[in-house]
Amino acid sequence: MADISQVLAALLAMGQWVFLSVTLILFNTWLMHYGGFPLPLTLCALHMATSFIIAFVFQLVGLVETNLTAAQIVRLVVPTGVLFAAAICTGNEAFLYLTVAFIQMVKAWTPTVVLILSVIAGLERLSLRLVAIVLITSGGVALAIYGELKFALFGFVMVLVSIVLDALRLVLVELLYSSSEVRLSGLSGVLYMSPVCFLAVLPVAFVFEGDRVRNIVDSGVVKPHLVLLNCCCAFMLNVSSLVLVKHTSALTLKVVGVFKDWVVIIVSSVVFNSAVQPMQWIGYSVAFIGILMYTHYKYEQYVRSVGAESALDPAELERLRSNSHDGVADAECDKSDADETNVVAHCSLAVLDRFEPARSMLTDRASLQN
Repeated sequence: MADISQVLAALLAMGQWVFLSVTLILFNTWLMHYGGFPLPLTLCALHMATSFIIAFVFQLVGLVETNLTAAQIVRLVVPTGVLFAAAICTGNEAFLYLTVAFIQMVKAWTPTVVLILSVIAGLERLSLRLVAIVLITSGGVALAIYGELKFALFGFVMVLVSIVLDALRLVLVELLYSSSEVRLSGLSGVLYMSPVCFLAVLPVAFVFEGDRVRNIVDSGVVKPHLVLLNCCCAFMLNVSSLVLVKHTSALTLKVVGVFKDWVVIIVSSVVFNSAVQPMQWIGYSVAFIGILMYTHYKYEQYVRSVGAESALDPAELERLRSNSHDGVADAECDKSDADETNVVAHCSLAVLDRFEPARSMLTDRASLQN
């Protein structure tokens, strides 16, 4: 009976994460196109401010740990937070020019960028297998781009910049945190990251969108309660990621994210009546094969790291098990290796974790069976 309840809890966690992720992507797009709020930078700043306020309230009641020093915040949180904010803003900007389905297809190229940067940084060794993953994924994305009828160069450039920035963030996280015992997990990651992102975005939003914000507020076109609801959805998505990993594993979050992308493409094409050409379906299917190859590659690394259990003493193993269930791995480590995200697409505040599923991702045998 206990096993059935665990399975049901895991399925419910997966369902709510997919639902919230897809909902927020569509909500963001609707709000910027039809809800009278075409302000991607301001929207990002509001997301961060709301996430910080809610996380701070949780910290006041003792639900969030705060154990970083000022030096650790400057060295670890600030650089990755600035990159994350820049990736989100450029990604959101693209939604003003391109369809959701097309953006999602182009984001399938993220693992390729992460792998290339990881090889350059010395985090991965170049091999024929990695070259095959890069070529297959890139070829599929190229076909998807070629088949797009509503192509906008500026929007496409924004997507590419967003992908590169988020990939740089992931590689930087691995470089900085590989030699540090610091872990930001769950709500503590939101508490530390959101104000950094907010402060990074705010001056840029003021310069480029300040006048438009005042005009929109004065006109009364936008509904404040819808913007607030959108911000709360962004925070809820982060919590749902935490719940999903708690009931399954960080690897499950990655695999479910692959499925979620198909849902986003199909649902968005129906909701916003954006046609997806046969060439694009073929291209994304090819890229999807590359993503599956990449996921299997990371899974093999994960299995090897779990095999190190026997070499750990019981106290250390228990600590790692606790960390693996308390920390949410980057949802976008497989595609944006972001949302979480597709962290960039839906403005979810990804939690800082290591790019490689090394010892910080160790979990018990039961989690692997989930």
